Amino acid sequence: MSQGLVGTFLSSSSPMFNYAPTVNASLGSSSLGWQVNGSNDALTYFTTSSSASVALQFSGTEISLSGTANRPFTVSLDNKNASQPAPVGGVLYSTSGLPQSNHTIVLYAEENDDTDAPIVFSGATITAAYNISQVPPTSSTTSYTPDNEALVYNGTWTTSTGGRQQTSAPGSTVSLNFTGFSVMVNGPIGLDGTRGIYLVVRWMRQGILNTFA
Repeated sequence: MSQGLVGTFLSSSSPMFNYAPTVNASLGSSSLGWQVNGSNDALTYFTTSSSASVALQFSGTEISLSGTANRPFTVSLDNKNASQPAPVGGVLYSTSGLPQSNHTIVLYAEENDDTDAPIVFSGATITAAYNISQVPPTSSTTSYTPDNEALVYNGTWTTSTGGRQQTSAPGSTVSLNFTGFSVMVNGPIGLDGTRGIYLVVRWMRQGILNTFA
């Protein structure tokens, strides 16, 4: 059966990333783990700690890690050390030709003579294979802003900068009825140890994502 490829970019604020040993917005916290600067969706994750790492579990055939590095780092793919060229053009690491299955990739910061030299992590681009027969008739991608009437909110939500919707109330939900073979929910979640557990229901199938590193 014929297959195509579809690419998805996950920004560094995605809860799919597991930052260790800490994530903090406090000044100077980059020496202990990952420091986050910015607000709303414009967040920068960086570290100057040789014990810092960021991990991602994904399903696909290709992956590219974006960012810049002024200190050495290593990459592990499916528990094996991955060889990588020097970062070029905002790409820290890239590989293709993987089997279409689940994978785990981890970037580890290493020791450096300049202890203040940072690694800035921007996110990851994942490419996955799909059967051509899965493509919707329109073969298009549709994006919904938080205020779109197609999104149904229940519970306690507040409007923040730029029209974004946010909640810290357990039981609050947002739902969308759609036709297609893939879906992405985009936006940052809490920092400083406040990241918790949320539930995703897709076609009446449930999956729990624990987003606390």
